[in-house]
Amino acid sequence: MRGVFWTVAWVAVLVIAACGGGDSGASSGFAPGNQVSIAGQEINVVLPYKIPERFLDEFARQTGVKVSLNVTNWDSVHAKLDVANTAKTYVADVTEFDWSFTGQFAAAGWYEPLEKVIDSALIRDLSQADAAFNTGGHTYAACYSNDYRLSLYNAKMFTVAGLSQFPKTFAELGPAMTKLKASGVDYPLGIPMGATEGGITPWYLLTLAWGGQLFDKDFKPLFVDPGSAGYRALQFEVDAVKNGWVSPGSVTLDNGPAFDKFAAGSSAILLASSPGNLSTANDPKESSIAPNAKPALVPGVRGPGTTFGLPEGLAIPVTAKHKDAARAFIE
Repeated sequence: MRGVFWTVAWVAVLVIAACGGGDSGASSGFAPGNQVSIAGQEINVVLPYKIPERFLDEFARQTGVKVSLNVTNWDSVHAKLDVANTAKTYVADVTEFDWSFTGQFAAAGWYEPLEKVIDSALIRDLSQADAAFNTGGHTYAACYSNDYRLSLYNAKMFTVAGLSQFPKTFAELGPAMTKLKASGVDYPLGIPMGATEGGITPWYLLTLAWGGQLFDKDFKPLFVDPGSAGYRALQFEVDAVKNGWVSPGSVTLDNGPAFDKFAAGSSAILLASSPGNLSTANDPKESSIAPNAKPALVPGVRGPGTTFGLPEGLAIPVTAKHKDAARAFIE
């Protein structure tokens, strides 16, 4: 799925490059159209996911721009951007811009509006832009991933345990955990439970899987009643630790370290993950379990649970050194 997205995105950039790219309007720090040569420049890009090398190589061949990619976990990216942008110091030419950054980063004036420098048809085509990255009449990022939630599992560990498929319901999950533990997996289920967004995401995903929501239309909490979906989802996480399905250390884990443990073969299932992590888990340079990582929907009450997206975009800080090259990279 992720590979298909990147392929389509790269076709788009070749078409735009062939047509001359972007409209003629220019934001502060940009040159209109293609009037400035970007060949020979090097840009720094900060993201929580790897970009396949073949795409970076092709971008360099087409534009003459080299990309230095800095990949770190989501929370570390956010912390790095907070510190550097607050100090008004250079952090990168292109950075991650999560849906949850929009209010804070836009209000602080840390990022360039993109609607005058990125091809308008491309902005419209990235349909999440209006919903996730627009505020005050400006678009601050171009969506590159809807980052929908899914579970990952180690198919090899499942085979060794005698499991032919991923559990579809919570009732099937317990027996699967028993078989995985009996086959030698000490803590078969990976759930980050730290007090971060990466720790809250699995709780919300489990709440949806139990058929509920965390808040009503007036933002009143719906997880206080023991019979509510949110309460039962949190109880599931507590019980998973008590049952020995999840490592006790998970109560302090963020999603980054939780994924690292899965990619190292310490757990058989990562409950809440993303397509970006799936490609990394199947990269033999990054993971000891490649090519055995498989995707699945989180188990639900009566069948596979639902999912949701956490749109992520690419954006240009006002402190960027090579803004025209950054624009070309985003396109």
